[in-house]
Amino acid sequence: MDKVMAVFIREYLERVRRKSFIIGLILVPLFMSAVIVLPLWLSRVEAETASRGLLLDA
Repeated sequence: MDKVMAVFIREYLERVRRKSFIIGLILVPLFMSAVIVLPLWLSRVEAETASRGLLLDA
């Protein structure tokens, strides 16, 4: 069992030390935040521009 755990720890640390893992660890939360915040921000901007208009009654 100790050998299995040693292999597990070695493989885990090997993957965690990779540059791609570190970059993904930073970029994935940023991407998820952008997916949530960007539509909210765009809907607010569209609502502000939609409320400004000119109504002419003939």
